[in-house]
Amino acid sequence: MVRHKEVSLVSSYKVESSLSAISCDASERFLVAGGREVLRLFSIENNSLREIRNLRSSRRKGLKYSINDIHWHKQPGYYSLVLSGSTDGSLVLWDLAVDIESANVSSSSISFSYSSFSSRKRLTEPRFITAHERAINKVDWHDTIPNSFLSSSQDGSISLWDLREFGKSNIPLLNMCHSKSDPVRDASFSPHQPYWIGGGYESGNFLLWDIRRPDLYLFNIRAHNGLVFSISWHPHNENIIATGGRDKIIRIWDLSQDERTTEAQGSLDVNKEHIRSAHLVDKGSFSGWQEMFSLMTIAAISKVSWRPGYKEQMASASSVLDTRISIWDIHRPYLPIVSLRGHRDTVSCLLWESSGNLLFSCSKNGAIIIQQVDKGYKPYSRLRNNVFALSTQNSIAFSTYNQPSKEDLRRPLSQNAIYFWKQDESKTLRLKLMYKDDYSPVGGGIGLDESIFRQICRIVSPFLRNKSKHDSLLWEWRISICKELMSLYASVGLSQHEFIWSTFYEFIQLLSDRSSFSYLERCMYTRVRALFECIVVKWWRYFSNVGDVQTCSLILILCWGLVQSSFNSLLDEARGTFTSYLDILRRMEMHVIATEVQNAAPFPEICQWSSSNTMIEDSRTTSCPICSFCHCQVRGLYSWCQGCGHGAHTKCMVNWFVGSDTVGKETSLEQFTCVRSTCPVPSCQHRCIHPGNLIV
Repeated sequence: MVRHKEVSLVSSYKVESSLSAISCDASERFLVAGGREVLRLFSIENNSLREIRNLRSSRRKGLKYSINDIHWHKQPGYYSLVLSGSTDGSLVLWDLAVDIESANVSSSSISFSYSSFSSRKRLTEPRFITAHERAINKVDWHDTIPNSFLSSSQDGSISLWDLREFGKSNIPLLNMCHSKSDPVRDASFSPHQPYWIGGGYESGNFLLWDIRRPDLYLFNIRAHNGLVFSISWHPHNENIIATGGRDKIIRIWDLSQDERTTEAQGSLDVNKEHIRSAHLVDKGSFSGWQEMFSLMTIAAISKVSWRPGYKEQMASASSVLDTRISIWDIHRPYLPIVSLRGHRDTVSCLLWESSGNLLFSCSKNGAIIIQQVDKGYKPYSRLRNNVFALSTQNSIAFSTYNQPSKEDLRRPLSQNAIYFWKQDESKTLRLKLMYKDDYSPVGGGIGLDESIFRQICRIVSPFLRNKSKHDSLLWEWRISICKELMSLYASVGLSQHEFIWSTFYEFIQLLSDRSSFSYLERCMYTRVRALFECIVVKWWRYFSNVGDVQTCSLILILCWGLVQSSFNSLLDEARGTFTSYLDILRRMEMHVIATEVQNAAPFPEICQWSSSNTMIEDSRTTSCPICSFCHCQVRGLYSWCQGCGHGAHTKCMVNWFVGSDTVGKETSLEQFTCVRSTCPVPSCQHRCIHPGNLIV
C-alpha cells in the first residue's frame, strides 16, 4: 500500500509515558496533558508546544495522581482550575495560576488575567477527595454553573459535586446510579440544557438524566451492541447527540421528538409515573427519539467529537487497530471526508480548537500532535469519477463527470477498461468500449446438449483440416471460425457464447491488420494485445471450472499463438482439458473429428499420439474384477466391502461369512447368521461385518 505523505501535521511533542487525556484553557494558549504516570503543563506558541512544568514531582506519587481524565475550567474567575479523575476513584483539583503567570508567555497573547481572582483563594497544593469506589472514567465542568462539576466511574454512578465543598466532604450533592454492575464510560453536561446529563454505559445503553430528578433517568436508549465508549453533544443543536461504541458504529440521535424531554425542559413538575415508564419503552416500539444517522467504521470507536463551526462534521478515533483520526460528514457515511495520520499508537483523546481548523490529539505512546484538518488526506479525492457496467447482451451503462475526449485515450478513463476510437460509416471517430477485464460470464455452468455439441464439431472440422501455417492466412482462418461460431450460437439462442465469440472476433479483427492503424491506435496496440491475453485466460479458466472442455479446447486452438506466454502456469491443466475433449469425442464415436482436433492441438505430445498409438482406446472396455476368495474373474454378481474395498462373488462372500466349507456351490437365498467378521483377504483383517448379523 502506498503511504501518502502527511501534510496536515503542524507540530508534535512526545513524553516518556502513555497519555490518557488533554485539555486546553479558555484562551487556548495553555494545554495540560495527563496519563497514568505523567502530568505536564504546556504553552501553545505559534501552534507548537513548549513544556512549562512537570506537575508530577517526585513527592507526588500514588494512584490518586494516576490520571484517566482531565478537564480545564472555562468560566471567568476559575480559569486556572484543572480537575482530574484518577484510577483509584479520587478527584484531584489543581490550581495552575502560579505556573501560568511564571511562564515566559507574552501577555498580549492572553485575553484575560490569571491573577484577577476576587472571591477565590488560590491553591498552593492540589486537593483531592475519594469520590468513587472504582476508577473514574470522565470528569466535566458545568458550562454555566461554575461551581458544579461531575464525575463518572466504573462503580456505575454519575456524581454531581459543588466546588465550594470540595475537600470538606466525600459526599456528592447528587448521585445518579442506574446499576452498580453497569460502569459509566463517558458522561457530560448538555451545553444547551443546564439540567441534563448524558451517560454512556458498558451495557451499550445511553441514559439521559435530569439533575432535578436524580432518582430515575428520563429515558434509556439501547444505543450499541457493546460498550459505549464516548458521547458528544452537538455544539449547535440542543437535541442532537452522537455516541460511539465497540460495535464499530457512530450513531447520531435526535431527542427532540421525545415528549418526556420536552416536558423536562419546561417544568420541574414532571409526572413521576410518566418518567418511570421510560424503562419500559424500547427502541422498536417508541417513535419519539430516533436514530438520525449511523457511520460504519473499521474498528471500535473510542472517541467522538463534533467539529466546532461545522454542523454536520465530527471527528472519531479508534480504540484498537486503526491509528488514524477520521473526520466524517454525517451525510456521507461510508467514507471519511478527511483522514489524519501521524500517530503510531491508538488515539486516546481528541480536542478541537474553537475555530474547528486545528485538532489536538494524544495517543497511548505519549505523543501529542497538532494537525490542520484542511490539509489532511481526503479519501474521496482518490476515488474514480467514472463507472460503467457491461451486460451479457453487449449493452453498456456508462457514467462520468466529464465528457470523454480524444486525449483521454492516452490515459484510459479506467484502469480496468479499454476504449478504442473507431470510424463508423460516416467516417466519424466514435469512442468504443472494447472490454472490461474484470467481467465474467454470468449464470454459472453452461450445459450444451449433444445436438449442439455435434453441430459445433461439424462446423469446426473443415477449418481444422485446412488450418494454414502462414501468418497472413492464419488471421483469416481465426476470423472465419469466430464468425461461424457466432452464427451458430445466435441461431440456438446461447447469447453468452455468442457474446464471447463476438468479443474474440472484434479483438482478432483489430489485431490482424496493424498497417491501417492511426497513430493513436498504434499507441494502444500493446495494451489491446495484453488485455486480449488477460480475457482469454480468464474466460478459459471460467469454462474449465464449469466443465465445458469443448469451448476450452477451441479457445486454445484459436488463440494459442497469441496467448501462449500467459498459459505457462496452466500447461498441465490445458493438456488435461484437451485429453478430456478427445475422450468425449471417442466415446461419441466421432473418431475422425477427434483425430483432427488431436492434430490441431498446440501441444506436440498430443499431436504425436497419431504416430505412436495405432490402436483406438475405448474407455468402455474394462477388465473384470478378481474374487478375493476364489481368485477367479467375476462375471456375475459381485459384492465388496465399502470399508476395505475387497470384494468377491456373492456366493463366495456368503460361504465365507456363514462358515460353509463348500466353495463355489449353489446356496439358496435364505437368512444366514454370520459366524465370521473379518475380511477373507489374510493381510487385511478388516471387520467387514459384525458377528451375529443376518445375511439374506
